This record gives sequence, C-alpha cells and structure tokens, in this order.
Amino acid sequence: MEIVPHNREIPIHSLTITLQFGESLHVLQPQLITAFQGSSPQRVDRYTHMKLIGLKPKKMIFSKIFGPASFLLTMPEGYEVKILNLEAKHLDWLFDPRHILFHSDGLHMTNVQQRVKNNIFSKRMFRTRFEGKGWIGVISKGPAVEQALDQTTPLYVDIKCLIAYPSQTDMNLSVYGNNLANRYMN
Repeated sequence: MEIVPHNREIPIHSLTITLQFGESLHVLQPQLITAFQGSSPQRVDRYTHMKLIGLKPKKMIFSKIFGPASFLLTMPEGYEVKILNLEAKHLDWLFDPRHILFHSDGLHMTNVQQRVKNNIFSKRMFRTRFEGKGWIGVISKGPAVEQALDQTTPLYVDIKCLIAYPSQTDMNLSVYGNNLANRYMN
C-alpha cells in the first residue's frame, strides 16, 4: 500500500492511495472518495449497522477496496488527515469513530462501551479499539496533534477535540485557571 499526499506538506488535504494485488482497505467515509481507478468489482460499498446501547441501530456506509487499484481522497475545507501506523503502543487507544477515515485490512475494529463517567463527559456511548497491525487514517477539523501523558501532571483537554486516548486513562471533569479563564472553557 502506498499513500501519497498531494500537497507534500502538512496539513494533508488530499491523498492518493495505491493498493497492490492482494491488499485491501476499509474506507469508513466513502463520500470523500473523489476518484477511483480500477475495475468496478474492486470497490464494494456496504451498509453496516452500528448498534448503540439503548438506541436504534444506525446504518452507515463503508467501502472495501481491493488492489490493484488507486483512489483519491479529498477532505472538505478545513479538514486534515493524519496517518497512524498502529503499533503495540497504540493498541489500547480508544478512538472516536467519527474521526476514522480508513483502516488497512490487517486491523480488526471493535466497539467498546465507555465507562459511565467518560460517557457523560464525552457524550459518546462507545469508542473504537483496533487489534492487529496496520494503518489508519484519522480525519480532523484542524490539526491533529499527539500529546504525551504524564502520570503526575494533569492534562486539560477540550473534550470535543479529543480524537483518541489510552483506555486506562482516568478522566475527571474539572476547570482550571482563574474566573476569567473559567468562562471561556468548553
């Protein structure tokens, strides 16, 4: 699999993905595929049912693309893509499924129900965990930045900007700063 950004700089707004024979890729947001080069049976679009606890199942469309083929992904204005090679350090991460653009075939995606406290903070009932080795593309509005966690120093994050975090992370709702800073927090 070869991933080539079009603008050759950061941030990435469009990229071409080329798959060789025997490779495949799952695209979770197929509406962003603007060009596809390959035969018709190499792209298979399907409905998937996302079962949310206590809610009706939600239908989502995803594409599975088989090589040899190439396709162009173009992001909307203001959106960027970050490509992650999932290794052992990433396997306990919980991702927001709305931010996952694609993942390689070597990865297995499972939905994990969040703890009640994290569910209340993030307003998301489930997060996605990956098992295996491979690549994922994460889409974000604005830059996606990795921030190291420290056991002793707390990290304050706007919960709406959180794409992924380790599953063992302890989240607490809190405010920091003075009275003026408190007014402008989300």
